[in-house]
Amino acid sequence: QDILLTSKTHGEYQTFLFYFSTGQSQALFRGYSLVIPYLTGQYIAVREDLSFVMLHNGVETALNARLNPPFPGSVHLRQHQLFWGETDLKTTSICRYQLQQQQQQCWQQDRRQLMQRFDVSPDGEHWLLRHMASIDTKIHPVSTNIK
Repeated sequence: QDILLTSKTHGEYQTFLFYFSTGQSQALFRGYSLVIPYLTGQYIAVREDLSFVMLHNGVETALNARLNPPFPGSVHLRQHQLFWGETDLKTTSICRYQLQQQQQQCWQQDRRQLMQRFDVSPDGEHWLLRHMASIDTKIHPVSTNIK
């Protein structure tokens, strides 16, 4: 029942662990714009250069995945899969990185058809995407092209 909080103070990202039971907080990391708990004692983080890393006992291990500017979107971790969306001036890409196999897949669509904001089902098998051109939300299997 704890929560991770990341903020940017004086130009530097800082992540704190807030304990609800005591109301106390503990500084965990500096220099990561996003930190997500993974397995016990392990975290997935995004460095300021937009690359993903695994953090474990103070050791940083680079993952072969990165966010691409100019408009990174939401990031989700489901089981052993990392998902994120990003939009450039022409397309929106939705990506999946399988942590155990260290494999990445991305799907692209015209940016006018969907936003980079999305969610993923708890089992990691379906995208939940809001299309910009309509008011309804669509659900797509992860393994198919998004249309």
